[in-house]
Amino acid sequence: EEILDLLVTAVRDSEGQYVKPMVTWSVITEKVKQEAETARLMQMLDNMPINIMTCDPETLNIDYINNTSLETLRPLQDLLPCKVDDLLGQCIDIFHKNPSHQRNILANPANLPHDAIISLGEHFLDLNVAAITGKNGEYLGPMLSWSVVTDRVKQEADTERLMQMLDNMPINIMTCDPEDLTINYANHASITTLRTLEHLLPCKVDDLVGQCIDIFHKNPSHQRQMLAAPSNLPHHAVIQLDEHYLDLNVAAINAKD
Repeated sequence: EEILDLLVTAVRDSEGQYVKPMVTWSVITEKVKQEAETARLMQMLDNMPINIMTCDPETLNIDYINNTSLETLRPLQDLLPCKVDDLLGQCIDIFHKNPSHQRNILANPANLPHDAIISLGEHFLDLNVAAITGKNGEYLGPMLSWSVVTDRVKQEADTERLMQMLDNMPINIMTCDPEDLTINYANHASITTLRTLEHLLPCKVDDLVGQCIDIFHKNPSHQRQMLAAPSNLPHHAVIQLDEHYLDLNVAAINAKD
């Protein structure tokens, strides 16, 4: 089970005539096993379904890019400062307008992990930079894992836009969790309107979100049965709150499917 590294050289006399062979050798079993293990791990990294890059901690030159990164970057090549096949060996400074900022972050492993979302043309990349350390904790360099999150960022922007629209609508809106009926959203109009009635409510207006709607009803089971099935909705009612009357309309929110 041992592996030997052999080197055979020629022994010659003073006239240059071949006299005999000389073998020098060493036992390299552990070295070969380590190389095999390294090769196995490298294949795993190359074929992982996640984009990975590493760079030298001193020069910040890219010294490894897995296959997934290369394939993910090919459709974005026109937005890069160099061709995808030329990335290996490039300094990461070419990607930044202010390289000193990134250099300061990556120079100290205490700054890592570091997360950021950056724009690349019309696309967005979600970056995570982690520190690679040796057995004794020495800093070997940063490892970047990343993904293209353009659709997610656009969706989040759309969601934020819609939330702002709801918040600023001149109508009172609340939503609650369908399981426990806990209020999980109240728009600005609701908060403003209810402040004038706060002395009639079972809790302060600022504490409404997170409360169960049961606190508003003498017979919670009735409302629970009604809200449990979307087939009962929409539901309209006018309720009395001391000398005030509230016109309620409860509608079902449905997912795309």
